[in-house]
Amino acid sequence: MAFGAELVVVGAVGYVASKREEWKTKIQSHQDGVGSGLYKTYFNADLLEGSSAERTSVADTLPVHLDPHAVAAIRVIEKYQDARSKWFADGMFRGEERVGDVKTHIFEEMKQWLSRVTQTTKSSEVETRLEYMRQVVMRQTDFQSHSGSRSFLQTAAEVCQHLESLLIQSTGVEWSGATKLEEILKLGRNLTDDTIGVLVCSILDEASLPGRLSSGSNPPDPIEAINVVRCLKSQFSNLSSNACGTDAADRPVIDWSTNAGRLLQALLSQKHFQKQYFADGDVLDLDAPIFTEDQDWWQSGRDPGLMAALSGEEERTAYLSVCQQLDRVVYFLSILEPYHKVTAMAGESAMLALHEKLKKIGHAVEELICAAVGLRQARLVLMESAKRHLQRLTRREAVTPAERRWMQGLRHVKSVSMDELHKNLTAECTEIKAAISHSHMADLEASVKRNLGKLTMEMESDEFQGRFAIRGVPESNNLPVPAISAR
Repeated sequence: MAFGAELVVVGAVGYVASKREEWKTKIQSHQDGVGSGLYKTYFNADLLEGSSAERTSVADTLPVHLDPHAVAAIRVIEKYQDARSKWFADGMFRGEERVGDVKTHIFEEMKQWLSRVTQTTKSSEVETRLEYMRQVVMRQTDFQSHSGSRSFLQTAAEVCQHLESLLIQSTGVEWSGATKLEEILKLGRNLTDDTIGVLVCSILDEASLPGRLSSGSNPPDPIEAINVVRCLKSQFSNLSSNACGTDAADRPVIDWSTNAGRLLQALLSQKHFQKQYFADGDVLDLDAPIFTEDQDWWQSGRDPGLMAALSGEEERTAYLSVCQQLDRVVYFLSILEPYHKVTAMAGESAMLALHEKLKKIGHAVEELICAAVGLRQARLVLMESAKRHLQRLTRREAVTPAERRWMQGLRHVKSVSMDELHKNLTAECTEIKAAISHSHMADLEASVKRNLGKLTMEMESDEFQGRFAIRGVPESNNLPVPAISAR
């Protein structure tokens, strides 16, 4: 009887063990799919092929130059791995630590990347890593852990904290060289140049472009944006006729007397436009029409300056919209210019000193993003009208010489590169918003205070005082300490 009972118990234990193993295999297969899918989404690579299937110990062999935040993250991971190994080694129904499970792959791959982090690691790369690990943490139902008190998800969350600190640091390093503002201004200037090319080549008639007629080239040469602005200035200053980019004083680049010409004249004569192309000392108060959005620029008694087939209400509205949005883009670029000059000279110390002013930069960047989006939409509408007319002309048996030159001139509209400029400008603006966020400023200020405190403690130490071979070592409390922020 007792022997039979023992058999029943042994059988029950075996059944439970087999079911438990089956359940564990099913869970691991599901986790493998989730982890590999996340890695594929963020890095377009195979997680299982790019990482070790077995845990490694690298914390004691890391290079001395490795970033402290990366070192701390690696130690957190290996502490979890040590606890996990101990849990597998103890207790009933437990056995050897699994090899090749997705949790091991995730942390081993992360350790590989952390081991390569330096001061030059780009913030965008760190940000991608942080977002990837945050997605892991959010998969709580997929990565439930039973391996003791130190769980996989808790460890991943701690790694996220160190990655956040690393992101703040890498963003600060990039900002110190004013590279973000410089890149935004560069992209903005290129976008301005190309958009002026759209305004010139899209729907203006040939009579509105006497400078192009005088060149005699076939196909017509592109009209450079800076020559348009120079020619405008020459109408109100003592600049020579060559400043217009033409050979004759009576053949300017654009006929400013038409409705479209007056609109461009008012737009380009504004000081923030002139500053895109000339030094501050060369900016003039030009006696040109004032650019306002509510003014009627299409007066019935004046030559519109547009091609007859492209002078309808839709085209006029689209043309004016491009001018309005370009005006907004250039204005907010001009707002960022002085901040770029300051940060280029003073780096992050300028960020702290201008803490309150930086809030206004954030608003300016927001407006710049909105204006750039509006400019792209308006340009697409305008160019869609031009493309429809181009299609109509290609279906005709014959076109006039002027129409042919207009068709050839459309080659100078850089639609593809302008889309890329819009994309890059938006990306740079998004990154700079993160760099000047309130949380980043608070962390930056705390870091400065902490390091000043360490410096003070070192200078007050007996060892520091004793190492000086001269008398009269200044007391640390008499040292000038820079203000942390100007509030």
